[in-house]
Amino acid sequence: MIQTDRVVIGAGISGMLAALRATSRGETVVVLEKEAHAGGLIAPVTIGEIDIDAGAEAFSTAGESFLQLLDELGLNDHIVSPQRTDARIVASPTLRYPIPHGVLGIPSSLEDPELASIISPQGLEEARRLDAQPVGELKGVSVAELVKTRLGSEFVDKLVDPLFSGVHGSSAHTLSAESTIPALLRALRETGSLCLAARQIRASQPRPGAAVASLDGGMFTLVAELYRLLVSKKVWFSFNSKVASVQQENDQWRCETSNGAFVSTHLTIATGISTALHVLTSCDSQEVVAELATPETHSVDVALVILLVESTQLDSFPLGSGALMSENSDVTAKASTHVNAKWEWVDNALPEHHHLIRLSYGRDGILPEGDLISLAQEDLPQLYQIDDATIHSAVVQHWPGSLYQASTPAKAQQEQLLNTAQKLDVELCGSYISGNGLLGITRDHYQRMTP
Repeated sequence: MIQTDRVVIGAGISGMLAALRATSRGETVVVLEKEAHAGGLIAPVTIGEIDIDAGAEAFSTAGESFLQLLDELGLNDHIVSPQRTDARIVASPTLRYPIPHGVLGIPSSLEDPELASIISPQGLEEARRLDAQPVGELKGVSVAELVKTRLGSEFVDKLVDPLFSGVHGSSAHTLSAESTIPALLRALRETGSLCLAARQIRASQPRPGAAVASLDGGMFTLVAELYRLLVSKKVWFSFNSKVASVQQENDQWRCETSNGAFVSTHLTIATGISTALHVLTSCDSQEVVAELATPETHSVDVALVILLVESTQLDSFPLGSGALMSENSDVTAKASTHVNAKWEWVDNALPEHHHLIRLSYGRDGILPEGDLISLAQEDLPQLYQIDDATIHSAVVQHWPGSLYQASTPAKAQQEQLLNTAQKLDVELCGSYISGNGLLGITRDHYQRMTP
């Protein structure tokens, strides 16, 4: 049995930052991780003798929190911007178009000339009329309902749903507007217009895709630096430690794992919502847990296929930095990144005429049946409209339950979890608290650091 001030369950970025906060308070910390490594959704994969990201490959620069973390880790000099930001929406086998300036498909101006080639004249006229209406009740509406009310269904089908499905892994019809785009809702209430709200959020930022950055050598280099820092602060990591049960005994927490028992005064659960629910409900000696409903958990599965492709036709980067696909695109994948089109350091590492293509699967969290590599090999020529591809290598990366599905029912379950954790004096952190994405996780970290 190992005694410590705090046990942190989960060694993803949320868990590592929770450990960092604890050390700043002078606590001794043990981090339990069921996998053999730290980092969670930030992880490398080797393909064609190059290590690239197999999970999160960029971070949002729309806020300062993540940049602050990079500064503290001494990684400022390694920040890189995309060399291309011209991703496309693929709406059908023959219809593909650039993403207009705005927020996740919500345009910052209905006078954007690019919209005329995407939305019908009738759809644009309807949007002008709808977005001039007074702002009604916004509580409990989905993203799709919001956009349909303010701009019309064409904007949902052709722009917004493909963007949300690709970025959040869930349909705009499922996701809660309050949970996924709270800043946009605040701006909508202030300006009275959804397009003006998008313009206010994006301000002078260029095209979508430009408000992100990455690290030279891959985002996974961040994990190595953060891990090194924590180890220097005497944080102990217990890998391959699957938590079997958590019990509170005499004001102490006892975590039984596959690597033995860990006892602590304080407990942090820094996992996905499914694991957090499982851990909290294992505390069966606590009456308050009976209040915690245990219906479905609101997370979605994602799988990535990364292909190393030789093709002269891909040299022109036909889809720019990548694409987001609608359900009518006749392509099984929901999103694709042309990795070396987006990141110059990858392009420089590849031989001539070689390309790395990421294809993302799991629309609304439902993975397709069959072999994913075979599906990717079928999707590649159809999506990129090429016929000279030679695939030299392929890697599959599964991320079960990796994205939080921020629906209205999920919000109710989140509140139940937080209420139970507060009664048990347990710290919860993760994407279902802060939102999907590194910016939200680090913003949550610094807010918790403030006394």
